[in-house]
This record gives sequence, structure tokens and C-alpha cells, in this order.
Amino acid sequence: MNAETGALVWKADKAFKLDNVVAVNDGTVYCAGKGKNLYSFDAATGKDKWEFKTNYQCNSPILAGGLVYFLSLDKYFYAVDVKDGQLKWRYKMPHNAFSAPIIANGVAYLLDEDGYMYAIK
Repeated sequence: MNAETGALVWKADKAFKLDNVVAVNDGTVYCAGKGKNLYSFDAATGKDKWEFKTNYQCNSPILAGGLVYFLSLDKYFYAVDVKDGQLKWRYKMPHNAFSAPIIANGVAYLLDEDGYMYAIK
């Protein structure tokens, strides 16, 4: 939506329900939904840039250092390149984690469903 007028600028034409926070940086919107994927859109036009497929629902993405970080209900913590959606790495969590990660000084901090905190570098 236009920040000044409130007029609709574009609407994503995806068959999924957005159920978490989006991340926006450098003209790109990153979001996940019940469609089991992480999506990247051009912020000005709504045109798809890339899509990263997972096997389960993804949680809210966080951006840091040219990567999109997010958790999925497949128990993986992912790091994906913001430019092309290519997987950089993933970490298998012992338990599902539902929190959005916090990235500070090159370390990702997150909580799992049992209340354990992880610091992943």
C-alpha cells in the first residue's frame, strides 16, 4: 500500500495465507506462509523474485549480512542468500523452534519448544 495515500499498489497472487511477520530490505519483501515456502517479492511491483521450497511451514524471516534466516517446522534453521534464494546452510534443531531468531555479531540466537536457547555461529 502507498504509505502516504493508503491506496493499494500491488497484491501478491499466491495461494497461501500469510501468518507471520514479513521482512523488507533494499526493495525486496521476504515472507513465509502456510504454503511451506519462503517467498521473495519486488517491493515496488509485487513481482516474484524467487521462492525457497521447504517441506513444512516456515516462520518469520530475519535479515542479516546478506542472508535470510528462518525456522521451519521440519526442525531446520535455514540461511538463504537474499539475492537468489539459494541455500547457504541449514542446522537441524533437536526440537521444533517457533521463535524468530535474533542475529547479533554473527551469532543466531533462538529458542526451541522446550525452552532451550541456542547460539549458532
